[in-house]
Amino acid sequence: MTMSSSDTQWIQSAHNVLSASDSAMHVDEIEKVIRSSNMVPEGPSMSLEVLLTKEAAMGRKFTKPEGASTGFFSLLTTQATSGEMQSCSPSQTENQSELTSQTDTALSSGIKYQYKYNQLKKTCKQLIYLNAALYDEINRLEQKIESTSSERKALLKKVMADQNIVNHNAKSGGPQSMSVAESGSSAKTKTGKKKNLSSLSPPAKKRKVSGETVSEEENPIASATFSKKSQKKSKEDSRIANSIKIPSISLDSSGRPILPIELAAGLTIYSIGEISDKSGYCTANSIYPVGYCCTREYAAIDDISSSCLYTCKVTEGQSGPQFEISPDSDPDILLVDSTPDKCHDQLLKLITENTDHELATSTKSDFFGLKHPLIRNLLQCSQGANNCLEYQWCMFEVVKNNSKLTAVPSENDVTSSYKALVEHLLSTETV
Repeated sequence: MTMSSSDTQWIQSAHNVLSASDSAMHVDEIEKVIRSSNMVPEGPSMSLEVLLTKEAAMGRKFTKPEGASTGFFSLLTTQATSGEMQSCSPSQTENQSELTSQTDTALSSGIKYQYKYNQLKKTCKQLIYLNAALYDEINRLEQKIESTSSERKALLKKVMADQNIVNHNAKSGGPQSMSVAESGSSAKTKTGKKKNLSSLSPPAKKRKVSGETVSEEENPIASATFSKKSQKKSKEDSRIANSIKIPSISLDSSGRPILPIELAAGLTIYSIGEISDKSGYCTANSIYPVGYCCTREYAAIDDISSSCLYTCKVTEGQSGPQFEISPDSDPDILLVDSTPDKCHDQLLKLITENTDHELATSTKSDFFGLKHPLIRNLLQCSQGANNCLEYQWCMFEVVKNNSKLTAVPSENDVTSSYKALVEHLLSTETV
């Protein structure tokens, strides 16, 4: 029976292990050393003990020491090997030499293929790591492209909203500048007599054209161009004057706000949430993003003289948005309703029942902070804002001077600001 190349490699490896130990070893120890050093990539076709036993029976390389336990093998000495070679017939000696040469060739070929296998394995591992890195980079770029695309759409929406505001101001504004034709016409005075309007206007400016002096009255195109530029500048000034002034906040490298955001009246924003494309998740003045989370400092339920931190959330309900308020002092209390004002009203009623002070929501109330100009600006710039068809877009302007900020009504409302409530109570007691 012809011996396979893997069996030949196992026999040669066992020979190397026994040569290094210079003593008899058990077959299990020999196999353990070969496997731990990865000397042979494949297992033998039969057990190593059977291979070594056959080799020992044929008097080649291995022998079983006398008096040793079963499974122990050692190498044949040089004298025994040469004696056996001399006792063999010439034909047997020739066969033995041929088999030895075949074994050496197989071993050298196995080592070469083992080296190639290890190199291929290393290359494949590097390619796998490179592929994973490229996959992560592609995902990152796709997210960046998606974010940039959504920001571009939001900016386009803002530009369209600003254009609508400018057009509305132009339609509802005061009288426009007189045209050149009207400036040269006559009008009736209070006495009923006609008076030439050109006499009331300053003298027309003159300019030289090809060596000749020409007045602007003789050139109506230049006068009309100047009138359009003045109208455009006045519209731009009006647009800037009507914009809502908001403070600047810290942004990360991708242009997203760094949370949490601490605002006045004890309001802290921890999550902006995601805008839903379903109906009912926006009004004319507010957008209700799913996952929005903030905290508000206000009077405790059982003691109006002490403050408590309330956690406010917006979740997705069965028929629309769901608003939740929970006090940190008693997490078992959870107020839930379909609108922020109704949920806030539940809290005020609960405080009224436990104290002697009656509180009720007003038009200034904004316990969740969704009407705050800064939050509205962030939501307008968020992905999916263009799906809020009922929402009325506003123009915001970031200013560095806090004295120019647009006033927020909820910051001075006794039902939303604990500071305003304390001042109101102190003024009431003084009176």
